[in-house]
Amino acid sequence: MNKIVLKDYLLLSNEEHKELLDIRNKEYIREVSLDTDVIEFVNHISFVKGLKNSDKKFFAIIFEDKIIGGVNIFNIKEDIKWGVFFLEEANIMIKSLVPLYFLEYIFKTYQKEEIFLDVKKENINTISYDKNLGFNIFKEDDKIISMKMSKDEFENAKEKAFLKRVMKQFKKFDFEIISYEGVDV
Repeated sequence: MNKIVLKDYLLLSNEEHKELLDIRNKEYIREVSLDTDVIEFVNHISFVKGLKNSDKKFFAIIFEDKIIGGVNIFNIKEDIKWGVFFLEEANIMIKSLVPLYFLEYIFKTYQKEEIFLDVKKENINTISYDKNLGFNIFKEDDKIISMKMSKDEFENAKEKAFLKRVMKQFKKFDFEIISYEGVDV
């Protein structure tokens, strides 16, 4: 069985942080990120330490013992937002399965009726993919598009041909979330 692990940033080793940061700092990821700056290791570690008592959760995506991206949620107590990034060369099926799995996790774990995201207007591929997941645009300015999706919209999207094909692959994968269980947020 293929295993996909989502490991909390707070539990990563220094080597894993370096591997993750190397991915996050790749130009093709920074170009589509809301924060386009190269992140220095010391700043990354400082940020991670600040996650202990925050309303944010960040996870490294690990497949075949290799970090291939990251997924996160913000505003756990309010209008929850999520984001994801992957290595360009990561398996396309993994790139499709992880968002579906993580969105299910958010709806079940945090009992939210809606999930939100912000994406750069020029990030056409992500906007298209998010629409396939069930997200709809509700606000935009000249740089950022804000999208939201209800639980029902997500369930309905899973009945469409594209996501049905992806959903059939779930049985071939095992998922594990390794989460820091410090202060409950």
